[in-house]
Amino acid sequence: MIADSSFLVSLFLSEDVNHTRAKKEFLANEKHILIPISVFEETVNIFVYRRGITFCLGAINELLQNENIIIYYTDENEVLDAIELMSDNKRKMSLIDYEVAYFAAQKNEDLLCFDKQILSLTANLKRKKNS
Repeated sequence: MIADSSFLVSLFLSEDVNHTRAKKEFLANEKHILIPISVFEETVNIFVYRRGITFCLGAINELLQNENIIIYYTDENEVLDAIELMSDNKRKMSLIDYEVAYFAAQKNEDLLCFDKQILSLTANLKRKKNS
């Protein structure tokens, strides 16, 4: 499983429209959850701006202490591949979103994500890879 910031924000922020769904999916998951470092950093920034540093540090601690969570450090080639994917697709998405879609397709992993564009691109990439 690969987590996107849309999922992580929903998981931790009770007022988020997808909070209940995120908690249910998180608790039902029995696999390791990879969080690309760029997604981790993006999520941390969102927490700081929405809830403050104390909340943010608590969320970081909770993620890092969970044995099913793995922070995935991308290498230069993976980032370059995501940039190439961005160039080929030209969807109005952030580089981080392209990285998430790329990783999920390349590793044939399911996504913990509520972003429809990422989900759509990932499904397209997996179809191409498996055809």
